[in-house]
Amino acid sequence: MTIAAGFVAADGILLCADTLWTDGYTKEYRDKIFSWTGRYAAACFAVAGNSANARDVVEACRDALSATQRKRLAVQDILRLIKPIIKTSYESSVDARPYEERDDARFSLLVGVAAGKQVPQLFASTRTVLAPVDTFDCVGAGRHLARYVVQPSYRNNLTVDELAVLGILALAATKQHVDGVGGKSQFVVIGQGFVSGIVPYDVNQSEPLALEHQRRATDLLLTIADATLDAESFRNMVRRFTNYLQDARSEWSKHGAPHRELRDALRQQATNR
Repeated sequence: MTIAAGFVAADGILLCADTLWTDGYTKEYRDKIFSWTGRYAAACFAVAGNSANARDVVEACRDALSATQRKRLAVQDILRLIKPIIKTSYESSVDARPYEERDDARFSLLVGVAAGKQVPQLFASTRTVLAPVDTFDCVGAGRHLARYVVQPSYRNNLTVDELAVLGILALAATKQHVDGVGGKSQFVVIGQGFVSGIVPYDVNQSEPLALEHQRRATDLLLTIADATLDAESFRNMVRRFTNYLQDARSEWSKHGAPHRELRDALRQQATNR
């Protein structure tokens, strides 16, 4: 089980994931984000689902990228190399299994890709398809909860360090409510032609504040759901909910919130071109 999230930011792509691997019997903590750089390009993979199948497909993608004879890779070149690998791997490791075994074999990927001066792009796998993501996406256990936490205050014009707040909230909420998600979290920035080093972060530092924000936001949503409102009043309540989440993010960013060290590290990575 795992949770991974990817965000399209104003200054790059942000990927984050937890580090707990479990088969239902044992637990261990390992990376769930893997990068590749070369040929004036970079790619980064965040994995969810069956760990063995996910790692196999990532290694196959990295091997193919390293083996190409092209001196320079564009984003489309990278996609042409990795899309068939993902499709073939999913068909052989998941779809070819007996139906009752497929749930345990499934895997998902978030892939951040950058090449030269091209704008970095984010992609998410759904079964055999790798599709572009224009805003954000979450994969793995608790993805619906993570999307619920992120959606109200996500904006394309936010920077990677600002979006880290939403990543922390999503990871903290998922860790609290979904079995098999845990450990320190990892954050990676994909900029123009580079992938940052992995920046670790202990979401436990932020859980009290994150859960308080989540509780208050949920109370506002329940108020909206339970009330009988005309159209204008409904819009005002939704606006109030959205403004609250934006204010919460701003509060963390400006006043030395628990993620300050993470924010500073990501800001440095995003500008380290």
